[in-house]
Amino acid sequence: MVEEVRHFDFGVEPYHREMSHWLVCEAATAMGYGTKVWLYGNKSGDIIGFGSLGESQWNYPDKKSPPIKVAIIPAIGLRQEFWGCPKGPDASERYSSQIMSHLIALAPQLPSRPSALGLYVYPANLGAIKLYERHHFRRFHNKYKREETGDHYHGYVRDIS
Repeated sequence: MVEEVRHFDFGVEPYHREMSHWLVCEAATAMGYGTKVWLYGNKSGDIIGFGSLGESQWNYPDKKSPPIKVAIIPAIGLRQEFWGCPKGPDASERYSSQIMSHLIALAPQLPSRPSALGLYVYPANLGAIKLYERHHFRRFHNKYKREETGDHYHGYVRDIS
């Protein structure tokens, strides 16, 4: 898989480049811990992006709650050339929404039957935040600091029904 995706361009911002790094350098390790990773294609046969789904422990539904297993999207990325595609007024038809909908649909099927799905997002990644909020994610108290860069990420969560 790595050779197929090594050259993919997920954008120029550091948080975009982290998705390329995750896919090439960290996905295999995550898969060893049970995370699933999918490559997504379009009708023309192009690989348009990827998504991942695993499990984590979060204090949910609030900070004072005991830790429980939640589904988590460790990384998700859409190649830059496919941002906003396919064109049209319905955002739910875009590739990014299709990938997110697929991950949301799979989350309840994880072995622990989690009641929530979480992810982390860089605060300046407004396009991703808009996508997540369209899919009913809300800001959550969890935060993540990437030690290599010192960047802070905000937690987002949605209930799984």
